Amino acid sequence: MISTLAIPVSLAGSTVIYNVWAAKRSDAESRLRLYTELVNKREEADTNLRREIFAKLMEKYLDPGQKDLDRRLAVLELLTQNFNESLNLSPLFWQLERQIVDEGGKRAPAFRAQLMRIADTVKQRQLDVLQVYGGGGEADPVFKLPADKPILDRDLTLELPSSDGAKRRIGCHFIVEALEPDEASHSVQVRVQSMPLERRAAQGVHVDDSPSCVGGFSRQWMFSVDPFDFPFVNYTRMSADERFAIFFSPHEGGLYSFKFVYFPSSLGGVRDKPFIDDVMNKLRSASK
Repeated sequence: MISTLAIPVSLAGSTVIYNVWAAKRSDAESRLRLYTELVNKREEADTNLRREIFAKLMEKYLDPGQKDLDRRLAVLELLTQNFNESLNLSPLFWQLERQIVDEGGKRAPAFRAQLMRIADTVKQRQLDVLQVYGGGGEADPVFKLPADKPILDRDLTLELPSSDGAKRRIGCHFIVEALEPDEASHSVQVRVQSMPLERRAAQGVHVDDSPSCVGGFSRQWMFSVDPFDFPFVNYTRMSADERFAIFFSPHEGGLYSFKFVYFPSSLGGVRDKPFIDDVMNKLRSASK
């Protein structure tokens, strides 16, 4: 008798438990859908607003009838404040500097100082983001070029996400040298060397257990940098995971201050958005 009643009671209990679980799951999914819709609508509204702002600003900046330097500097500053992460604004800086030289007259030094202030603000803002979420490594404050010693000679490390959700640490030893400046183009020739930390250990230098950079090989790059290079868009790809950027600011008396940052590819901005083939390959690997 008891066993006969136990079966329908257990079935009824299971049904109740399942209905409660299903209701909770449905509620959670509804909340997730609502949150996703709200985020999508917010992103869409923000994108539309930014599109309108960008169109208006570029219309003002490129209007051939509006050559007023004060106005163009103001428009350029608005562009840098709103779009410095997604656009390479260097050509606008160079175009405006040429206009200042040609049309600035007595106010040319003040105009150029304002232009450099805008550029330095963009570089520092981007550097702050990269150092918080990426690597780091600033050079010594001020140098007379050509520098008689490396402007950077140190170990730098990064934390990179792995497929299991954990973090893996990777590191390099960097040597950065600043060579002769080119006064005509306002650029500086630099040489960057990267050395795996294991190589440093072989030389008797203590290092931690970080994996080697760039696949375990030493590498060297030589290129020119100028005052309007910005780390979010003017960087060097070291490997699939690693990036570095170097930039400088000129000072009076022929002095230069340099900054160097080593950061993961996930912070590389629009230029480093994954290709669809990479995304598909990662999805296939995760599903196996």
